[in-house]
Amino acid sequence: IELVTGAPAGPSKRTAADLWENVYWPLREAQVRERTAYNTACQYKLRIAPTIGHLPVGEITKRDITTMQDAWRSELKSIAVPNMALVHFMGWLADRDYIPVSPVPRTTIKRTTRERVLTMPELRELWQWAEGFGDGLLADMRVVMQMWLLTGLRRREVLNADWSEFPSDIRDGFIAAGSNSDEEDVPVWRIPAERMKGKREHVVPVGAPLARLLQSMQNIQTSEQWVFPNAKKTGPTQRGWQRLIKEAPVSDFVIHDIRRSVATQWANRLGVSDDVVGLSLGHSAKSITASVYQRSLRLKERAAIQQQWYDLLTS
Repeated sequence: IELVTGAPAGPSKRTAADLWENVYWPLREAQVRERTAYNTACQYKLRIAPTIGHLPVGEITKRDITTMQDAWRSELKSIAVPNMALVHFMGWLADRDYIPVSPVPRTTIKRTTRERVLTMPELRELWQWAEGFGDGLLADMRVVMQMWLLTGLRRREVLNADWSEFPSDIRDGFIAAGSNSDEEDVPVWRIPAERMKGKREHVVPVGAPLARLLQSMQNIQTSEQWVFPNAKKTGPTQRGWQRLIKEAPVSDFVIHDIRRSVATQWANRLGVSDDVVGLSLGHSAKSITASVYQRSLRLKERAAIQQQWYDLLTS
């Protein structure tokens, strides 16, 4: 018999599908970012519901979980994404006494940290490979890949780009500020706080290399709002970038490896200081001076770095 709160007096006989769809997910979906919600819902429908959805949660055993995870391992390079959804759901059930303890084995909860840093030849190979897309069917993905390589920004910070974040004349003969320009004359891309992981606006200088990439989009069918729209032009693209990873000439890398690699090569090849690397990547300042008093965005310096980095990538 379940109490008024909805939590059971003992292990619940309600199925995993019932509790996920009618109790857990309506609460969880409102707590996470839109993209996380989309990914989690997909993992549930594709990998969790078909296997344990019909089982009463009080009867799900550790063997049921490990058998499901072994099946995932046979078809996926990493089970981290579906496992994260599973771990959170089972932990939520245990916290609310639907089950005594989570049946997910502790060993599967441990995360590994990627350390992959692409070499300079690998980064150049990715740039040249993307260049080969030209202005054809995958032209928008060419610009996406090259913007990742040029700026070191996170995946969705590029994919969800909105034309309103850029100078108004970016598609109409826009000319980036020269090396003799004052700091305040450097044109910028303003990524709003709600699109940043740290929930703070991030300002990116629009140097000549970035301006040329964006201007090349005028030859590609785009939308008035989104730089990289989906097929129906109702929002930013969700899928095209996945093909980049599958077909790229460089093996064993994920999109976030590009960010780590760009930051490393900026320091190694260009001698960029840690604070400017952090500023360019949108990281929060660690020192009191930088976070409270020193408000310079170093735009002129960062625009020059963007040009130097472009020259290295294309040399």
